Amino acid sequence: HPEAATKVSLFRDKYYVIQQILQRHELFSVRSLASANSEKYALTSTEVLRGSSSNDSCILLGMLVQLKEGEYHLEDLTGCVKLDLTIASYQKGIFSENSIIIVEGSYEDKVLLAKAIGFPPYETAKKTVNHFGNINFFGGNSPTCPKASLQLREIEDTLVNSFFVVISDVWLDVPEVFSKLRVLFQGYSDNPPTAFILIGNFSSEPYGPLHYNRTKDMFKQLAILITNFPNVQQKSHFFIIPGPEDVGPGNIFPRPALPSSIQAEFKKRVPLANFTTNPNRIQMCTKEIVVFRDNLLKKLCSGAIHFSSTADIPDHLTHTILSQAYLCPLPIHSRPIYWEYSHSLTLYPIPDFLILADSYTHYSVCVNDCTCVNPG
Repeated sequence: HPEAATKVSLFRDKYYVIQQILQRHELFSVRSLASANSEKYALTSTEVLRGSSSNDSCILLGMLVQLKEGEYHLEDLTGCVKLDLTIASYQKGIFSENSIIIVEGSYEDKVLLAKAIGFPPYETAKKTVNHFGNINFFGGNSPTCPKASLQLREIEDTLVNSFFVVISDVWLDVPEVFSKLRVLFQGYSDNPPTAFILIGNFSSEPYGPLHYNRTKDMFKQLAILITNFPNVQQKSHFFIIPGPEDVGPGNIFPRPALPSSIQAEFKKRVPLANFTTNPNRIQMCTKEIVVFRDNLLKKLCSGAIHFSSTADIPDHLTHTILSQAYLCPLPIHSRPIYWEYSHSLTLYPIPDFLILADSYTHYSVCVNDCTCVNPG
């Protein structure tokens, strides 16, 4: 079992990642002779703020926390300060507890009067790679970043007809879904995709004493269906990613793959099947794909301290996730996570494709060379 220090490291590591991104940003980097005439902003810590007698304008980076009901504070590595949000204006994003934010305001009577609140600017993957070189942050067996591989890039250039099919909430217990899957496989039988990404939940009724046995039987029937289309069966990879209500541990992330006893029958019939975790990372030559299944938007909006009713919701969600460099910027009490495995939820550097499978309607947003989609 993890120790309490592991939980502390969880928050500290998230802060460090955003802090070092901010320190490289042109607006917050150390002033040089070449940039003497450009506008720069200096960050203040809560420790310095509490020891200051001046009420001049200041800018802080910290985590939004609620230490008492109805009282919000800004916490960084040196301490915390109480926030007054009555006149604050908010920039793009969905602001909730545990979000790391930038606050501009003035300090008076031991309270930081917030005038403007926004998320930290995010960094393109290209800029991150330029700074760190060929270090592999994404994961896998290679010690170096696959993006730097000329051989992989050459292979990728030959795969002009390669494509993925992504489907979320594949309710295998609904007969209509099975008939639609049959039509889908039939349509791709002559030109099978590189991979099918099938994302849970895999049952319309996720609870009850028969949940496990029913799921096992459903995947057996799905495997039998796939064998009716030999091209799809033999040439397409299948990535099976569990949803938050599928068979497995409680509602906690990251979720392990579906039990091996469910996988066994499926893999006998479908040799290229991959039962994976949630979230999941897929490397396609030099392209990095992250898949995450949760009703994240609903949870973020329900716990938000501010959200514009006229906002472009997908754009705000994408901005929130990328600026936090984290898939689930929610309080642990509303979205439990395994402390020791919180790094699996990190989005740093930003991937090429981010699939946020959600119960919200379909959307596609492209930000800083990252395409974020919800299959719906």
